[in-house]
Amino acid sequence: MLDSLILDLDGPILDGRQRQYRCYSDIVLELGGLPLAIDEYWSLKRKRIDHAELLCRSGGVPSDGAFQRAWLERIELPDYLRLDVVQTGVRETLSAWRHEGRRLILATMRQSESNLIAQLSSLTLLEFFEYVVQVRGNTATAAKDKASEVARRVPNLGAGGTLWIGDTEVDLEAGRAVGTVVALVGCGIREASWLATLDPDFLEDDLPALEKCLKRCHI
Repeated sequence: MLDSLILDLDGPILDGRQRQYRCYSDIVLELGGLPLAIDEYWSLKRKRIDHAELLCRSGGVPSDGAFQRAWLERIELPDYLRLDVVQTGVRETLSAWRHEGRRLILATMRQSESNLIAQLSSLTLLEFFEYVVQVRGNTATAAKDKASEVARRVPNLGAGGTLWIGDTEVDLEAGRAVGTVVALVGCGIREASWLATLDPDFLEDDLPALEKCLKRCHI
């Protein structure tokens, strides 16, 4: 049985489309650009279009660092975090896993600990997790940082009995580095068709679908 489940927050658990779009839109307007419609914006993000190209399509906003600096300053502010919603069926899934005796570990790249804990508490999610591992790092070393911090913070991580769940290549690489089984879900920032090319151990639409998959496999 997979007795420990390591979960990424944004994507598998929280739908952050509105938060990311509002932050992007506010900054683009302030920089004199024209925001894309939310569906186009999110589609480009899921296709891994980089910031420079996205800003070029947003009224030609310069990619000189002003947008990125504003993004990092704002994306975890409470007014934006309030726009996040829990993905459908996630609370029920987390509850079922806890009832089965599985240990739930949250591993996230969020930078503000106080805002993270406040959000988890307000969304009644904090109670599900035995460990909340906050990883402060950068994009270039995100997978390595996540893997090393989880390994450092969480005791008795039996590789054969641990599943790492995420929605990006970072989660897959981190799970592989720790030596866990890896499951990816297609409800986050990456398209399922692209995630499939990474050859994860499991690929499902979302957490409820993954729960059903684990039950079918008796693991």
